[in-house]
Amino acid sequence: PCHDGPIGVVFIADLNTDGKEGAVPTVVTGGHDGYIRWWSFEDVDQAEPPDADDGQGLDVGITMLQELRVPSDSGSSRSKIQHIERSKDSRKWLVQDSHHGVIWLVNMESTVQPQILQVIRAPAAPLTGVGLVMDGTPGEQPTSMAVVGGEDGAIRAYNVTVDTPTMAEYFHHNLEYDDDEEVVKVTSMIMVSSNSAIVGYDDGTVRWLSLTSKGFTLCGSWKPHSNTPVDIILKSDHLLITLSKADSTAFCFRIVESPATLLPLGFIQVEDDSITSAALEGPKLLLALSDGSLRDYELSTTMSADLAAVESYSLSTLSCRQLVPVIPSPAKIRNMRRREAKVRAQSEEPRDGEEEGEREEESDDEDIEEPEVELAKEGHVTACCLSQPSGRLLAGVGRYEGYLWELVDGEEEAMPRLGLMSDAHPVQMVWSPSGRFLIVGYNNGRVWLVPKDSSLTTYIEVACGDAVRGPIAAARLSVDDRCLAVASRDGSLSIHTLQSDKIFEASRLLLAQRREGKSGIVDDMFPTTDCSLRC
Repeated sequence: PCHDGPIGVVFIADLNTDGKEGAVPTVVTGGHDGYIRWWSFEDVDQAEPPDADDGQGLDVGITMLQELRVPSDSGSSRSKIQHIERSKDSRKWLVQDSHHGVIWLVNMESTVQPQILQVIRAPAAPLTGVGLVMDGTPGEQPTSMAVVGGEDGAIRAYNVTVDTPTMAEYFHHNLEYDDDEEVVKVTSMIMVSSNSAIVGYDDGTVRWLSLTSKGFTLCGSWKPHSNTPVDIILKSDHLLITLSKADSTAFCFRIVESPATLLPLGFIQVEDDSITSAALEGPKLLLALSDGSLRDYELSTTMSADLAAVESYSLSTLSCRQLVPVIPSPAKIRNMRRREAKVRAQSEEPRDGEEEGEREEESDDEDIEEPEVELAKEGHVTACCLSQPSGRLLAGVGRYEGYLWELVDGEEEAMPRLGLMSDAHPVQMVWSPSGRFLIVGYNNGRVWLVPKDSSLTTYIEVACGDAVRGPIAAARLSVDDRCLAVASRDGSLSIHTLQSDKIFEASRLLLAQRREGKSGIVDDMFPTTDCSLRC
């Protein structure tokens, strides 16, 4: 074969032999083995398969005139050449490397020893996690760096303090085993301190990485899952939970910051159904399952576990409540809205020029309720989080679609709080560190910020540019609610500067207009976000 693996690009070009024979026409191939090779055009043009009657194979040998490894350093892992773009005089070649996420510049002034330079480095695969690095005192904590991980196996740090069209990558960390060049994908990530991240990989391991002025430092490695991806990582106070959807297991750790380590507390095994989403708040763990049900766990007993006396890490004795929320039908929701509007209208004084009889007649027309039909039982939660003091926020597909639902303790029926997109569903839902915003990420690349003081009934949509091509992988707000980092599964990272005070002002205005019976507010009342940095 011409290459060890797939051929990514092929074209015809002249090979300059430095004056010995002049320019020679060749067929050029670039492969996933990291090599660019020049083949004799004459051999390719005149190649004829041998006669099948001779009993020979159909392979025809051609002459390789030259080869070039990209990058030239034999100590680095080989690239996967996906595309080559040439200048008009063919002296400069741009080589797209889909393995490292790099654009290489090959100076072809001399084809014997061409110069190879790295000009651009960016994520080469879908992103799976994002975090923000904080500097300064706890009272200020300005955001300085964004850390992202993706399926290309790299953890990257970007400076977000400089307003430039393209963010410069400051540091990156790749996990590679000595006996295998296969990429170990990053599948999840969460920040556990101002400059430390816990990273989950598709081989079931989690690693603690700290970011210093010299780059990433590996502090420790653990393997809570048996060769299944770590899909979700949750943190609350000093409790860390890793979840794998493939084996339906949640593993609990206690976080120790000095020295940086994770102490294993045990695992929770979910039988029969797979985990579709999860949330952690304090010692409370919420798991959403593929059959549409929920499970509540109280983890306070594991926080003081005597590890020396533990014979098994199974936490099967934990208190667990299984919940199957009752989701009202659309007709029932509309009837509820009518009744609420009637009560609100009766408590208000008549408007100028309006007679009481007119209001009663109008109210009678609105009293006609629709027949309520039970919803189908199919559907499951795709994103969830816990709300204080005893609520659960849910969104999903099937019977869960259309609304942000709230299920509180003691109630069987979930209540609709906010109407969601009709052509998409949330895949991420998390509170901001300040607790003032609920961040909702959709599978179509959109992000909503929902102010908590609006009773979760208003939102502002953040346009994430290229992220509209892929689901949101993660979205995080800074402590001061001024910096929003969004990572998407199309490989894009966007950093947004927010004016949170204007968002709250617009939310309060919208609520006031709703109470007055007005429909919405004008577009210029919404504060726009400034997407100043992109990767």
